Amino acid sequence: MNALYSLYDALIGIHVPSDPARAVVDAMEHDMMTALATKADLAATQLLLQQQLDATGAALKQDIDALRNEVKHEINGVTRNADGVHSGLRQYIDAVRTELKQEIDALRTELHQQIGGLRTEFKLEMELLRWSMTDRLGSMLVVGLGVLFAALELT
Repeated sequence: MNALYSLYDALIGIHVPSDPARAVVDAMEHDMMTALATKADLAATQLLLQQQLDATGAALKQDIDALRNEVKHEINGVTRNADGVHSGLRQYIDAVRTELKQEIDALRTELHQQIGGLRTEFKLEMELLRWSMTDRLGSMLVVGLGVLFAALELT
């Protein structure tokens, strides 16, 4: 308040009439009381803001913790599903592998049988060709000798 008295004295000192000087001081006092904050006002506001911040921070921490737990739960669910899919896929691959082995073994056995049959058939055909060649060569030899003896008798 001493500052207001000093302001009043200064205004009077520069020949401002008493009523306007008092009006300026009263207006300033009114503004200081209504518009300007005191240290106590700022401290109370700071305390109130700190309490609101603490409450909001605690609520935010709880929300983050709940979200963290929910994400962990979802990750565990996805992991279990992935493990189930992996296990099912492994079983399917093993079943396909076993089935393919059986089919390959069956094809191998069938191929060996066919090759054995072809080998036997080939041997028979070779034997027939050998006999056929022997017959033809024998027949040609008989005919050739016959022609030779006939030519010898004619000479």
